[in-house]
Parts: sequence; C-alpha cells; structure tokens
Amino acid sequence: MPASARVPRTHRIMAFVIAPCVVAAGLIAGMTTAASAHATVLLNGKDAKAGKRGVVTMRIPHGCNGTLATNKVKTRFGKKWKAKPKAVQGWSSQKRRTKQGRTVIVWRAVGQPLGAKEVQDFKLRVRYPKKAGIYSTPTIQVCGDVKSKWTAPDRGGADGHHAYPVDYPVPRIKVGA
Repeated sequence: MPASARVPRTHRIMAFVIAPCVVAAGLIAGMTTAASAHATVLLNGKDAKAGKRGVVTMRIPHGCNGTLATNKVKTRFGKKWKAKPKAVQGWSSQKRRTKQGRTVIVWRAVGQPLGAKEVQDFKLRVRYPKKAGIYSTPTIQVCGDVKSKWTAPDRGGADGHHAYPVDYPVPRIKVGA
C-alpha cells in the first residue's frame, strides 16, 4: 500500500475509541426515551395538603406501546378523594362513582386521537384526602384494542421475581399534613 493511502495511526486510534462511544450514546438515548415514557402526575408547583383543594395534571406522553394513537384515558381515585375533570380541547370527559365509592374520570377523543409521539395534559380539580399519605391513581391509556395499564405497584426495588422500575408504574401523589 502506498504511504499516501495509509491512515495515520492517531486517526485509527480515534476511530477505535470514538465509534464505540457513539454506539453506546445511541443505546443510552434509546433506553432513556423508553424509560421516561410513562403516565405522570403533576401538582403544578404546589404541594398537596390534606383536606385542601388543588389541581392535578395527568400527563400522557405517547401512544400505547409508543406507537399507537390514544383515544381514551381513564384514571381512578380512592374513596377519600373528590375529583372533577377540567375541559381539554378535543376531548370529552365523564365522571362517575363506582359501587366501592371510588371516583373514575374518563376522557375520550372527540376528533383526532393523541398521536403516538404527542403529549397531552389532563387536568382535574381535586380535594385531597383528609389524611396525609401517598395515594395511587391507577391510570389506563386506551389505543383502540390495545391498553397501557399504568397500575403496577412500586415494590421499592428489584427482587428475584420482579424488575425495577416496573414497566407501567402507577402514578402516585404524596399528600402532606
């Protein structure tokens, strides 16, 4: 091989070091996107106080399985909660009480569903329970015949039978005294 066609040694070393780093960065970015895609509950900068009123936002970050459009979102609050949905453009809402006394809020797309790469905030007016604690708000995202159930409990860490974090963690709200 002619000397002019040879790649300098420093360039070969840089390629050897940089290429794996670029591949690793891509893998990490992909994992971060998948791990951060979950139903999120937001308190809009205000702590939840026992027995007080507030606004809770349920954020749905993408379609089911990251690819399908969302046409329905359902969230459930325990017996001690009072909740009422706020209007969301392009969505209808319904509130009902179960036989067990839980409040269920359902939003349905009236026009275009939430696209697979879109984010939607669903706001509610609430009265927090009178007792301080951490409360779960099971949420189900429906995309036609496919459901993403954000209902898995927080087990506090991996064990021999369960991974951590869970794939579909239940959104939780910390209510202070």
